[in-house]
Amino acid sequence: RLFAWIMTDLKLYFLDDPSIHGYNNVTRTMQDIDEETPWPEEPIEFVTLWCRAMNWSCAEWKFMLRDYPQPMFHVTSMHMFGLICGAEQVAPKRARRDVVVEVGAPFEDVTIQRGMTSLKFYHDFDWELDYLCYAFGPCWEPVMAQYNLSFEKILAPSKDPSPPLPFWDKMRLLFHGRLTIIAKQFTILLHASLDPYNTTEEMELTWNNCGIVWANAKIMFKGDLQVWVRTASRYDDCRLIHLPNLKLTFKLNWICNGNPNDHHSVMPCAPDKLPEYSSNQVHDSFRAFRSQNLNISCSFETKQSANGELPKLDLYGSTLRWFESLKLILSGVTRPTRRGPVFNNVRPRKKQLSRHYKKAHLQMSMHSFQVCYWMSHALHRGFQLNGGRISYSSEHMLALNPIDDGLIHRPRADWSILYMNCELNDAEIWLRSVTNSDKNDSSSESIPNITRDICRDYFLSVAKVSYGREAMVNIDDRRHKESPTHKLVVYDLKGAWTKNNRDIAFGLFDSFWKSQKLKSNLSTEALKGIRKEVSKSQSVDSTASSTTALSKNKPHQQTSQSISMLQKLVSEADHKPVVFSDDLSTQSTEQQMKGLKACQDNDVAHYNWFISLVNSQVLLKGCETSGYVILSAAKAEIFQRVHRPVWRDSAVVSKTTWVGSLECMQYYATVNDRQQTTEMAKICLLYTSPSPRDRQK
Repeated sequence: RLFAWIMTDLKLYFLDDPSIHGYNNVTRTMQDIDEETPWPEEPIEFVTLWCRAMNWSCAEWKFMLRDYPQPMFHVTSMHMFGLICGAEQVAPKRARRDVVVEVGAPFEDVTIQRGMTSLKFYHDFDWELDYLCYAFGPCWEPVMAQYNLSFEKILAPSKDPSPPLPFWDKMRLLFHGRLTIIAKQFTILLHASLDPYNTTEEMELTWNNCGIVWANAKIMFKGDLQVWVRTASRYDDCRLIHLPNLKLTFKLNWICNGNPNDHHSVMPCAPDKLPEYSSNQVHDSFRAFRSQNLNISCSFETKQSANGELPKLDLYGSTLRWFESLKLILSGVTRPTRRGPVFNNVRPRKKQLSRHYKKAHLQMSMHSFQVCYWMSHALHRGFQLNGGRISYSSEHMLALNPIDDGLIHRPRADWSILYMNCELNDAEIWLRSVTNSDKNDSSSESIPNITRDICRDYFLSVAKVSYGREAMVNIDDRRHKESPTHKLVVYDLKGAWTKNNRDIAFGLFDSFWKSQKLKSNLSTEALKGIRKEVSKSQSVDSTASSTTALSKNKPHQQTSQSISMLQKLVSEADHKPVVFSDDLSTQSTEQQMKGLKACQDNDVAHYNWFISLVNSQVLLKGCETSGYVILSAAKAEIFQRVHRPVWRDSAVVSKTTWVGSLECMQYYATVNDRQQTTEMAKICLLYTSPSPRDRQK
């Protein structure tokens, strides 16, 4: 079985009415549904023209592939109703091909003409359902390729000699109208495994109380979005993202030689009736309608919900590593299915939609949000970010650059940033940890059931952060030379560095560093030596002499030692710290003088970073005294300058410098009562007075 279409308790009605019947009524309905398409001035003749009102209900609908346990498409309690029109234009002389019908003896063969125009559908549907689930992953792509090859035997490709249209242009040509979906639950499952029978490694995107509008070149989602991780570990059923009252909009701008909505002017051509101008170039009947590229615009907006829920992101160290494996699987190249001269299929590979983009515009607006990160399931250390309104806008461009290394590659996809702007208001960062009595308690089996005493310590807060980035321009232009690529301005920065903050921050950094080092030690590079030793031991002839047999035991001994070393690294990853040091004692005075000679500021190529801190202050509290020190500055500026490459020791090395300045820097010291033992309860930062402009307002 290649696929199965299962429908339970199906009821389908097609209704006709004089108000929607007849040439004038149907064409008027078609123009109302597809109002963005220009209607030709001359009247259009049709060989097929009809309009019906459709009512369709079903208790359950499944679409299964082979014997896979996970349905690709699953719907329950659905009801669809609306109008649907079908229209096929009269084929002109150029779009008619001759077909020989073999009648058989004693009759002669008959030649008839068949039209090459397509049947187009115009629809205006409303779809109500309780549950809608769509599942897909790279593990199913070979089956989908086999499905497409089998379906071509039922619906043969067009006889038009033009290059085949990609599926997105076919949908633009054949389907027109609007589809509105009201679903109590809409779920998208992304398989994170290469095994199609695996149902435990999945990423679930669920919309609750969702409304979807799919119109011409526009798709809009509105509802509550939740992202879950389904994995066979204690992180199962871990909710990563919760976005209440979300509005997600995609706008598509198809770049064509003609009007992307003018599908009435598209007319196929018979192979024996090509125009004369096609003799010296590749014929393409869809040249004006075929999309060259796609510009996509994505808008992401959240508003305050009635129950007061905030957008929230929960992260763990293991879920981040799980995302890396998911990225590798989703970004893999699809293996060819029944392609090549052996299968008589030498057609060029179809272009992917991800490589069809030209520009992508992203826009995000959130009224508030919260981010929580924990090192592991035990919740020993982490941090929490509480943010106010955040706005983000950027535009990216895709370029396909060829790879010239003597091998056959597809062009490399390189995304570049045209501009990027981001602004964040009223953000706070709190460091979180469990109490000393609960640090050794890790008996909890699931994340939602953890009820521990979690303390949080104030770490950082900002009133406003604005970031801007511009595209790289010619560095030889003097006007753009002093204009930095990255601009970061922070207003009213307040931070606290205490003993607890130090322990938590260093613990987070140390765990990250150890995980990266352990990942490097357990990578394929570390196992190459073991593979070589095993291959050498297997290549020794069993009929060798006794001396050969003695030397044969040595690789096995080395292999066991290597495996024991790896097991030791894994066992020591959680409790034994790894210490690294850079010994600079051997550096001579002559080498230091070379570094001084390289410090020149007259070879600046451009300014890369500009960081400005307005009214910033940092609190420093030690563990020996009860007081603390406040360091403040009215204005601080930091520049990162990129210099021209420097020739040193027969090699070209890069060169960057950091330049900073402080204005109105002040120190404040306080001494508290020694009986106060709480660390942050009595700590107060300086009051930041408003600017003169704010005073006038």
